[in-house]
Amino acid sequence: MAQYELNLRDYWRIMRKKKSIVIFTTLMLGFFSFFFASLSKPTPIYEATASVKIEQSSTVSGLYLQTISWSPWNNMATQVVIIRSFPVMEKVARRLGYLPEGISREEIRNRSEYLAVVLGLKEKVKAAQEEDTNIINITATSTNPKEAQRLANTVAEVYKEENMLEKNRRIINARDFIEGQLKVIGEKLRNAEEAVRSFREKNKFVSLDTKTSAVLRELTVAETDYNRVKTQLESIALMLTQLKRDQALPEKTTQRIFLENPTSTFASLNRQLVDLNLQKAELLTTYTENHPKVLQVKQKIENVIQSMIEELLAQQKVLKRKEQALKAKVETLEGQYLSIPASALELARLERRVDQYRALYSQLEQKHQEVLIQMAEKVEEVSIVHPALEPTAPINPPKTRATTAIGLFIGLILGVVLAFVAETFDTSVGAIEDIEEILNLPVIGVIPYATSEDIKKQFLRDLPLKLTEEEMDRDANLVVHFAPKSTVAESYRALRTNLQFLVLEKGAKAISVTSSSGKEGKTTVAVNLALVLAQMGKKVLLVDSDLRRPIISRLFGLHSRPGLSNVIIGEVEWRDAVRTTSDLITGRMSMEEVMFTPGI
Repeated sequence: MAQYELNLRDYWRIMRKKKSIVIFTTLMLGFFSFFFASLSKPTPIYEATASVKIEQSSTVSGLYLQTISWSPWNNMATQVVIIRSFPVMEKVARRLGYLPEGISREEIRNRSEYLAVVLGLKEKVKAAQEEDTNIINITATSTNPKEAQRLANTVAEVYKEENMLEKNRRIINARDFIEGQLKVIGEKLRNAEEAVRSFREKNKFVSLDTKTSAVLRELTVAETDYNRVKTQLESIALMLTQLKRDQALPEKTTQRIFLENPTSTFASLNRQLVDLNLQKAELLTTYTENHPKVLQVKQKIENVIQSMIEELLAQQKVLKRKEQALKAKVETLEGQYLSIPASALELARLERRVDQYRALYSQLEQKHQEVLIQMAEKVEEVSIVHPALEPTAPINPPKTRATTAIGLFIGLILGVVLAFVAETFDTSVGAIEDIEEILNLPVIGVIPYATSEDIKKQFLRDLPLKLTEEEMDRDANLVVHFAPKSTVAESYRALRTNLQFLVLEKGAKAISVTSSSGKEGKTTVAVNLALVLAQMGKKVLLVDSDLRRPIISRLFGLHSRPGLSNVIIGEVEWRDAVRTTSDLITGRMSMEEVMFTPGI
């Protein structure tokens, strides 16, 4: 019995046979993958990053400010929060033109559409410290690449300006105060000098004696010190009132208290108060007044204010003792001063006033020069080390190509599986084993399929005879005779050998070649089987039993009459209907064609 095993060729045959299933499944899954990937394609989002570097100041004023105003909140994490704080985002929105010009901060906080703009910008901006460095990366996202670049750069610039303004605010306040005082004291000094000049011209009085001058100078210095201490006490009293009011109702969010010559402890508390108020303002943009986080920050503010009040009270106590000592000294010197003659006393009084204003004006000028030097140094801790560039590609690129490729790959695998499933459920006979199992008969030969075009190409390549197109069409069915070395002819010879074994076993003399339907090649098999039997010396009678479409006579170039039907109805004897080799030679086939292969 013939054996049949599946190999790679059989798998390839199944793939070719079911290729429509594989191609359809692959294309459909690829199309649906592309379609759904296109529908779910995200809106492109672009990201731009600007980097700022935060350094400790190396200038004299900067080091001084850091010494007196350092706090535990002054670190990189605090700066990250400040970058995304509401005041910074508000200025960014103004600079980018997202808010109307001239609108107040209160109106922005009270109107939802303006508040939404600022909070929307805050959501688009992220700030993070770069590992363990002093560099902060400011990242802005937007659906527009140019807007992302502008937003990142604007946030970096606004933060730099705010930081510089915050560090130099005390110096600026001191400059404004000193310049105002210089104008007032300068005018009073000119008036006092003019009064001294007028008194001397009127009374013909030139100068005081040595003792009077000494008393006058000492009294002037004492009164100047007394007035300075008194001014400091008034400032502290005003500051205490302000702190107690804010402690009861802390409404100002970015308040900074200015005090001339503050102690390092007070300056540190002052800085903590500013930072806590900034944190509270940031929390109030998201939470209500009664939120636990807001209440916690309020409690910290109250504690800091209480510590500042205690520090001011201690400083006030020291200044009051100093004020009492200076007051007693001034009273003693004034007693000595009253013993001076009236004209000399008046001149001394005028000159003392001039000396007081001159000393105060000189002191203010010195302070003014110091402030100008500090302003020239410009405490600047933040620098932009890497401005944002316009992004060229979104951070969420569409995955249409990848999804389509995956869909095609899955479709190919599924198509192959479906092809083999379809082949499994295919009930048609397609293998030798199926035939043997169904018919319970052995398969004695397999004739490969070859089209007439393939055989004609082999004729043109190997056949020495010059045949016309019509002759090649006719002789293509006689492949054993005209192409005896071909694979097809060899398969007929293998069939002949298997038949001989069966003939020996059963003693058969007649072989019938039939099929279930027409045009399946039974005539071609019968003709070529007869030829291979004749080529080995057997006497063969080839009978064309196809009464509807007999074609054997045409293949050998013979007339169709008399035929089998004439023998059946008794018109001729069967011997008279038999054709021999001589009939082939006298027919349409030439001598060269008949004698091309021995044995016919």
